[in-house]
Amino acid sequence: MRRFCPESIAAPHQGLTLVELLITLALSLILLSGLIPLFVASQTSYQLHQALAQIQETARYAASTLSRDIRMAGFRGCASRHVAYTNHLADPPAAFTPARGIAGWEAEDSATGGYTLATHRPVTDASISGWLSSQSDTPVLNPDTFAVAQSDILRIWHTTGNQVSGTLLGTQLRTAQTPPYATHDVLLLSDCRAAALVSACGVSGRTTELACAANATQPAVNTAGWQVWQAAGWLYYVGKRGRQATQPPTLYRRMISKNATTETAQELAEGVESLQIRYGEDTDGDHLVDQTVTADQVTNWQSVISVQIDLLVRSLNPVLATDEPQQITFNGTNLTAQDGYLRYPFSLSITLRNRIP
Repeated sequence: MRRFCPESIAAPHQGLTLVELLITLALSLILLSGLIPLFVASQTSYQLHQALAQIQETARYAASTLSRDIRMAGFRGCASRHVAYTNHLADPPAAFTPARGIAGWEAEDSATGGYTLATHRPVTDASISGWLSSQSDTPVLNPDTFAVAQSDILRIWHTTGNQVSGTLLGTQLRTAQTPPYATHDVLLLSDCRAAALVSACGVSGRTTELACAANATQPAVNTAGWQVWQAAGWLYYVGKRGRQATQPPTLYRRMISKNATTETAQELAEGVESLQIRYGEDTDGDHLVDQTVTADQVTNWQSVISVQIDLLVRSLNPVLATDEPQQITFNGTNLTAQDGYLRYPFSLSITLRNRIP
């Protein structure tokens, strides 16, 4: 006979009472109210650190690229800067002036103390209006240079690529190695006593044809001992992708070589908002800077021996609260940024190696 044991009956499941549930919810809300600000602060800190890292990397790359090209400005192989070019090109564009080595354009309203901030600054064709260069030695700016206002423009000339040795035989240039240049590139030929500019009419192996409509005359024929380089220029300016004012400002670079004209602009460093340039000029020939001036005050571009650059770099997206203005000093101007973009100024000074002993 089985006995009935009350203990064998399972106790009924018991849930939370309404009071316990309310207490649990209240405790959860208290915990969340403390965690949410912590999460927001952590996210804001992360975004600030990411923006700062992007700004520093952009500035480092832009400064490195500008410095490398500016130091090389005016390099013409073994021929010194006092050796004149013989230009064999037929009707080169007015903006093709490699003999200068360096030239610049000062943006209107960007002089020391005059710069202003703008979140979405428009772009305009700088070759038409808005930029000024030396009145006594005025270079011509390349057409279709769409730059943002209040940002300077710089053009640099020097050789590029590896040097090869060559011999002129009739209308052909025979090089000892396969040349690094291509058809329609402008070439610099130098024998340390003279320098000549010609267009490569056609390149086949180690033979370069120089007889074509691109060249008005021919260099001295049947001569050996030439150093051959590709001659090129680089145009630096701040523009915007698609020429749209709402796009982030970007440092652009355009190469000038094929047919002595500008090639497609390349985006170099996104986030560069302004480029301000001053030039150290040696006015008495003692290889020391006598005056540091803007592009519209340079007396002779071939006397420029140093360049001072101020870069203003900003974050790609707003990361600051608009009610927390950022105070910065750029180009001699105290500025207040209130659009949420993080900004930092950077400065560098560069010497032109080919213009000092």
